[in-house]
This record gives sequence, C-alpha cells and structure tokens, in this order.
Amino acid sequence: MRYADDTLIVAETPESLQKILDSIAESCKTYGMEMNATKTKIMHIGKQKKKASILIDGTPLEQVTKYQYLGHTLTEDVLMKKEIDIRTKKASAKFWKHKELLRRNINIDTKNRILQCYVFSVFNYGCQTWTLTKAVKEKKKSFEMWGYKRVLKISWK
Repeated sequence: MRYADDTLIVAETPESLQKILDSIAESCKTYGMEMNATKTKIMHIGKQKKKASILIDGTPLEQVTKYQYLGHTLTEDVLMKKEIDIRTKKASAKFWKHKELLRRNINIDTKNRILQCYVFSVFNYGCQTWTLTKAVKEKKKSFEMWGYKRVLKISWK
C-alpha cells in the first residue's frame, strides 16, 4: 500500500521480504537513489513473535512492535481495540458538533448523507489498516446504529 512517500510492503516470509527489498534497492540505484535504512522499519504481524534479520545494502533494519501508518497504530498482535475506541471518540465529537443540523426536521435522506459525510467518514478513516475481527465488526455496527438512533430520535430503551 502507498500513501505519499510512505510505502507499506507485505510479504509472507522474511525471505520474500528480503527479496522484494533487494529488488527495490536495485531499482533505486538505477535512478541514482537509495533507500534510507535508518527510516525503514520492519514488523512481524501474527500471533507468534518472530525476529527477522532483514538488510538493506548490508545495514540491518530495525524491527518494531508497533508502527504509525495513515494515522493508525499497527501492532504486531493485530488487535485494534484502542484504534476503534479512538475513532469512535473522534466521530462522536463530530456528531455532537453537527447535532443541531442532524436533529432538525429535514428529509431523512439528507440526514443520512450528513451522517455519512461528517460522522462515518471520520470513524472509517484509515479502516483499510484494520483487521476485521468479529469484535471490530460489532463495534463498527454498534457505532453506526448509535448514529442512526440519535438522528432518528429513537430511545435506547
């Protein structure tokens, strides 16, 4: 995945990652560029903790346990609980900021579009980095239902 000058490379094994990085480093040399080994990090994602020795031009890369990408913290254990809680708080704040607009007597389709645009877009920002577990799906659905209930003035009772 790419975003601006950041690139996230995913590989099945450390050997295949080393092969990909060697290929990228070789391509960079063709154009007079080089990879910055001090800014390049590696992370193993999975249940088992594995140590990988990956090199760029003989320089070993730092292996990290968490990494910031697109405003999200990726962790090696792939748990997204903190990230979902942060996104929920930010989206809730957006909802309350637009509360008066959403509570007006306007067309339901317009309310839905406002909710999608201003609230759910904040909640779903960077969701491509989420691991969609059953718990994450339930939290996502729960937040969406919360938003719809508030807009439609439906009591939780």
